[in-house]
Amino acid sequence: MKRIIGCALVALLALISCDKANISNCAEVKIVEQICGQYVLQVVSGNLDGKLTDGWKSAYDEKVYDNVFFTYMPCESNLPDDPSETFFVKAVAEREEGNCAVCLALLASRPETSIAIEVVPFCESNGVVD
Repeated sequence: MKRIIGCALVALLALISCDKANISNCAEVKIVEQICGQYVLQVVSGNLDGKLTDGWKSAYDEKVYDNVFFTYMPCESNLPDDPSETFFVKAVAEREEGNCAVCLALLASRPETSIAIEVVPFCESNGVVD
């Protein structure tokens, strides 16, 4: 009986201390829609802590997208010139507000998920490399 209880305790401790997933805060993304510093980004690889919207329908082209999120980057200058190109971002607690003029137009619709991000040069499989 003592062995069973001991084994059960060891198994319970192993389960509690087990890292359930290696979740990164860095991802490769591409622009789905954007206007006036507001972006809908689609994750190509990585997962940004697993917080993404599936089944979001664009009001502009009526397409349905998975693995998307909304973000606000009004003064970001490190984005690719071609919107179909991918780039890397990391999730941050709070986005720094820039000091630039921004138009007041709004996206017609946006995903439920909103993540503050920062553009980074690239990601490693286990997170950000600066």
